[in-house]
Amino acid sequence: MADRYSQSQLDSIMKPTTSLVLEQDPLLSMLQSKGRIKYGKSGDRLSKDYVVDAHGIKSYGRLATHVASEKGDYIRAYWPWGGVYDDDYLAGWDTENQGAEGSLATGTIRDIRNEAITQMRENFTQRFREQVWAGDGASLNGGTGVTILGITQAVPDSPSTGTYAGLSRVTYTGWRSRTTAGASGPSSSWVADCWERVLTSITQCSRTPMDGESSPKPDMLFCDFTNYVQLLNRALTQNTALDTEIKGITTLLGMRLEQSENISGKVYTLNSKSIEISSTHPTGVLFRMHYKKDLEDHIDENDEVLVMRFKGQCRVLFPAANGVITSAS
Repeated sequence: MADRYSQSQLDSIMKPTTSLVLEQDPLLSMLQSKGRIKYGKSGDRLSKDYVVDAHGIKSYGRLATHVASEKGDYIRAYWPWGGVYDDDYLAGWDTENQGAEGSLATGTIRDIRNEAITQMRENFTQRFREQVWAGDGASLNGGTGVTILGITQAVPDSPSTGTYAGLSRVTYTGWRSRTTAGASGPSSSWVADCWERVLTSITQCSRTPMDGESSPKPDMLFCDFTNYVQLLNRALTQNTALDTEIKGITTLLGMRLEQSENISGKVYTLNSKSIEISSTHPTGVLFRMHYKKDLEDHIDENDEVLVMRFKGQCRVLFPAANGVITSAS
């Protein structure tokens, strides 16, 4: 059996993973460039104080900091720490099926630990990207923890019901994200009206002040490949009709247009200033690997499993500054 990797070796192996994931994922890359990836935070939850007045919900605090105000009723939004985990048995040497097709010649062995770690890392980072969008906060590890709350929990198709970060959307209407459904242009065709529906969503998301922003405006536009092509074609047609220069077409109305494999049949207009990824790990480290020995089905007392994890939060601090177009198809 190969020698056991030390924790420092695992940390070294994992070091490039954070930067690679942040570079390859459009949403995470955008948040990173805006300084919205936070490290080293800890605790059972992060909270934020808001005040409700005649103009809706306004933020009067950062994290758990409370700033007094003379009017309005205070409410508190809170995000419990969540996680994404994956684990696998880490084999040391490959000695089986030697000489068979596609394997090693008889009498040779190879160290397959790096291959196991590489496969685990690829599977985990894919799962992490999915959870950033669709994590539902469900129980994890037998109920001892929860998964992270993804973007779609803060920006649902029907924002008039349910809760987010412990606050009722029914009671606090200003806490609701925005939804553009049905036709919002001159026809019922998404292909013909996609531009108008994006404009509608932007307008809806720019109505309420947020953290000192007099008119917060979405700066990220995410959709699947089909809608990405349709929006590009429509933007090209618009620019041609206006006899304007065709350049920077992937930036629409100040928003960066990106496609995501984690979206299907919808378009999300998001405000990066309202979204934050928080990690309990040190600066520059989103993911860690470590050994786990307390296995329920171990055969030998020395059996262990290698665990890859993210522990932190995906927080949408002000859902009303974000929207979804559900009538995109």
